[in-house]
Amino acid sequence: MLVLVISETLKGNKLNGLLIAIAPLITDAPVVVLSIYLLNSFSDTDVLLGVLSLFGALFLVYLGIQNLRFNPKVKETNPGYGSSLKYGVVTNLLSPHPYIFWITIGAPTFIKASRNGLHGGFAFIIGFYLLLIGSKVVVAIISGMIKNIMQSSVYANVMKIMGAILLILAVLLIYDGYLLLINHIW
Repeated sequence: MLVLVISETLKGNKLNGLLIAIAPLITDAPVVVLSIYLLNSFSDTDVLLGVLSLFGALFLVYLGIQNLRFNPKVKETNPGYGSSLKYGVVTNLLSPHPYIFWITIGAPTFIKASRNGLHGGFAFIIGFYLLLIGSKVVVAIISGMIKNIMQSSVYANVMKIMGAILLILAVLLIYDGYLLLINHIW
């Protein structure tokens, strides 16, 4: 998500990056509920996380290729705000990381913090999202400021580097998905 915040900000403007940054506010409620449900229902979540990793990797390949093909000389008339938010939502839903976090850390921490009343659990969630989204907002703002001072050749190279990073992350997700699925089979 962080790489996507940077690349979308550089392709469009700060608002593009900010929309990516807030995607967890849209996607995480169902992720949290689903994670808690999965935690209670399935004895083996590796298959689900493995398949999710593979789909997430395919989406990252798509985004990485778009960045590798990026041409700074072609100016978009539409900054693509809707696309940025859509990319952020899809990326977050297809990434296994929010599920892994909420299954292994988030849900148990919320439950533990709520033992003396729900205020502790909600304080954890509010603090978590303030830091998660706040840090991405800061990155989007800094990326937007850097974009304005970059030369077009530097800009194009940065976008290609972001594309390569997205492709590397896709390979890592494929590897993670493979390991999760192969461990389930064996």
